[in-house]
Amino acid sequence: MQLREGSDIKAELIRLDDSLGENDYSERARYADENAEKILEDAKTDRGILYVKVNGVSLAEYYAENGSDKIKSMLLTTLFRPKREEDRLLLLQIAKHLISSDYFPSLVAFSVSNAGRLEKEPVYELPLEALAKWRGLGDEAAEKIRQAIEKSDSVVRKALPFRALAWQNRQYNDEHLLKLVLKKEGVSTLPEAMELVPAATGLVYQGLISEGEIAEAYEATGSFKLALEKILDEKSEEVIRQLGFRLNRAKKASVKALTENPQVLLDLAIYAEKHSGNASKYLHQIFESYLEEGIEGFKNFKFHGHEPAKEQLPEEIAKRLEKLDSIKVEYAKRAKIPFDKIGKDIETFEKNKAELYRTAKQYMELVEKKIEEAIKELEGLGNADASKIIEALREKEFETIKNELGKKELSEETRRMGNKAASLIRLYDALSSIEAMEKFAQEIKGMKYETSTEQEKFVEENAEKLKDYVDYLMKIAKGIERDKGKITCSGEGNIEEGKAAAQALASAFGLLEPANNKPERIFAQITFDPVELIEFGRHGSSGVGNCQISTGNSWENQGIMSIIGDANELMIVFKDEQENVIGFLQVHVLYSKEEKNYILLFEHKAYTNMPNKADEIREAARKLAYLVEKETGLRAYTPSDGGELRTVVVPRTIVNRYLDFLNKWEPGKVMAKVAVEPIVREEMGLKRS
Repeated sequence: MQLREGSDIKAELIRLDDSLGENDYSERARYADENAEKILEDAKTDRGILYVKVNGVSLAEYYAENGSDKIKSMLLTTLFRPKREEDRLLLLQIAKHLISSDYFPSLVAFSVSNAGRLEKEPVYELPLEALAKWRGLGDEAAEKIRQAIEKSDSVVRKALPFRALAWQNRQYNDEHLLKLVLKKEGVSTLPEAMELVPAATGLVYQGLISEGEIAEAYEATGSFKLALEKILDEKSEEVIRQLGFRLNRAKKASVKALTENPQVLLDLAIYAEKHSGNASKYLHQIFESYLEEGIEGFKNFKFHGHEPAKEQLPEEIAKRLEKLDSIKVEYAKRAKIPFDKIGKDIETFEKNKAELYRTAKQYMELVEKKIEEAIKELEGLGNADASKIIEALREKEFETIKNELGKKELSEETRRMGNKAASLIRLYDALSSIEAMEKFAQEIKGMKYETSTEQEKFVEENAEKLKDYVDYLMKIAKGIERDKGKITCSGEGNIEEGKAAAQALASAFGLLEPANNKPERIFAQITFDPVELIEFGRHGSSGVGNCQISTGNSWENQGIMSIIGDANELMIVFKDEQENVIGFLQVHVLYSKEEKNYILLFEHKAYTNMPNKADEIREAARKLAYLVEKETGLRAYTPSDGGELRTVVVPRTIVNRYLDFLNKWEPGKVMAKVAVEPIVREEMGLKRS
């Protein structure tokens, strides 16, 4: 029963009969199932849809109990920011159905990431009240997780505990280490510690380390991360030997890189256990080449050192690609100037500005008295090096005092008093500037209706003024708080309201300061580091991973060996400013019949645990593609339904692999037509060579 074109979803649901028919299934329920995705899309703007009764319960509860994982995820995403009290109660009501699914943590992690940011209340209640019951973690553990999330400063970090539970649940029915971490780890480091639990559990299952060793090291270090690093550092050679690698020629740097990340060792151990034949041999060769000769040794293996390498790429093309890891680009999306967020602060200032003027007038008299006292105190020192500071104090010249304080030969007493003098003059200047700051606030109010280009220009031209005015206003507010017992306001003046006006205007100006609106930078680079590449499977679906994850199906995830080792397969790694990996994007090097040359096919989809950064990741890939084109002389394209057709040849590999752009599994040589468009765009300021 499909949705009629142009019909109102809520009205249609209500119109249909909800009495139970055959198999306890109503006409309304059938309609809800067949149109679930469209219904939930509409529910984002009309929450009332979720309260329509289906089979005697709310539609939200019906989907929570009977929906697929995708529908449950959409439901969570829709409801994750309750707008009303009844929405919050509905969340708690459906939680009992969601936690019955083993996918509960995955769903929550996905919804947290897609919600943009996790509010303090009341959205914690859904995942955390339910989490206390999930696997019997208990209220105390759930509360500790809540505190850790609340103190986390990024969406990704807030989602880490749920991702950890999702990974743990996916492979291991064992909570020993998880409960140990929840008991011993501090709140500030709990998300990262929880993220390591599945890796540690896996290493225990593989027999590479023991729970006893972990508990002992944990007791000694007080940190789960440090405990794992300590064990793996002490047992690094033994662990690598147990994985079947020879150590007599291994480089220390390669061994260290391999063992300092427990997840990498876990993935290696699981892949090695799952696979045999070509897949196992390929994995072993990849990491043996890396252990013995580092990244350069691996590159030599990838492009020249295995059986199908020469079939996959001609030597001349391979040589052009080998140095691509030397190219690194940065992408930063210009931050939107928040003119729309300062209205409330300016309103507070205007409401209390009369009190600020009254307070400032009285405070100025007090400051002038303090300046006179400072002059007398400096004169009393009798130090020759204080003369210019005294003169500047009389003339209220801040810059002169600042310059004098920069001289190394000042005596300790003169410097102490000079710093006091500088602070007094800065406060004097601030109090003298209130009228100018009010006029500037009026200018800012008018900028709200200008174009974003004009707003950016205004902020850039007034950057120093914004910075100085924020400093002035904070000095006034702090000074009033410090000296309020000495300030006597006449008439109806209210010191607290005057201080509130200064703080509000400082907040408004501070929001506009360029330093507070710096865009987050993303870095993109083609990587030939197997330690980074083997983690590809852990990215995608907001941390749940993709089909190449080590814990997945062995028929599918052997494709990771092709991605890492095949000569015609490149991978872009994306990192944040802290050098954390946030995503990957595949690049296929394929022969094009039309161009009679090789082309670079950048996959359209990036695998990332930060879906809110997908657009920025894509643009970073475009910038990198521009430089790669110039370096290699090969054209860069991306799949596009409306693009030009190219007949491409995909060379064979020795393992099963998934070709995203063809949507098929195929290890053998393939010839196919693909619709593509250039990935480099001239409107980005990037012109194709």
